[in-house]
Amino acid sequence: MCCPIENEAINECWLSDKDRFSYEGLNSAERLTKPMIKQGGKWQEAEWQEALEFVANGLRQLGKEAGAENIAALATASSTLEEMYLLQKLLRGLGSHNVDFRLRQADFSADGKQAGIPWLGMAVAELNQADRFLLVGQLPAQGSSAHRFAYPQGSQARRTGKCAAWRG
Repeated sequence: MCCPIENEAINECWLSDKDRFSYEGLNSAERLTKPMIKQGGKWQEAEWQEALEFVANGLRQLGKEAGAENIAALATASSTLEEMYLLQKLLRGLGSHNVDFRLRQADFSADGKQAGIPWLGMAVAELNQADRFLLVGQLPAQGSSAHRFAYPQGSQARRTGKCAAWRG
C-alpha cells in the first residue's frame, strides 16, 4: 500500500485516491508486461529496444513529412507531473512546442495574459485559520479525499459549521 509523507504545511498527510490505489494495477492480470507493435494489422510482442526504436522512427518520420509544428500531444490532467514533463521533453526534442492537458477547454483567450499559475492565495497550512469556506463541486461529506484537503479537521470553519457547498 502507498502511504503519504506527512507534511502539514503542504498536504496535511493527504494523498489522492488515484495515487493511493494505483499500485493495484501493477498486479492486474490484464496488464501488459511486454511492448506490442502493430504490424500488418496485427499486434505482436516486441523487445523493448525494438519497440522504442519503432516509435522513435515513426515520430521522426512524422516530423519530416508533416513538419514539427504540426505534431502535438494532449495529456490527461490526471497524468503525474513527471509524465507531463517527459511528454513535453519528447515533443520539444522533435521540435514541437504543442503540448497541452486541457482536454475539455474550448476558450483559450486568457492564454498569455495571466502571470504565473492560479493558486489558492494562501499556504495550505493557513486553511485552518479560515473562518468560512465555499466549496465548489465538492460536498463536505466525511471520507472524501478532497474534503480533508479543503475542510481541515481543526479549522474554525469546521468547528463553527460555516461552510457553503455548491455542486453544479
